[in-house]
Amino acid sequence: MGGAGREYADVADFRFTPHCLAEITQIEAACSPREAAVLNEALARVATDPALPGQFPSFYDPAKPSFLYRADPFMVHFRVGEDGVVEFLNVFWRRV
Repeated sequence: MGGAGREYADVADFRFTPHCLAEITQIEAACSPREAAVLNEALARVATDPALPGQFPSFYDPAKPSFLYRADPFMVHFRVGEDGVVEFLNVFWRRV
């Protein structure tokens, strides 16, 4: 999470999988400033409230429930660990 956007003082603890960090790095290198702001806002919203309206179950692994949150053109895949920390798993980017 970098570049464009405002600061989020109320964002809770969160972590990224190495794969997700690599995806975000690639996305931020290729996306527009507006798209970077949308991505940063989506990540901050999920980190602040993982039960936010609009998230839905991914059904990827029932033993470790995870969720998806759409912030067009992105889809954020995340789960909440047993410690209550949001873990970002993937970011999907729909390029037009």
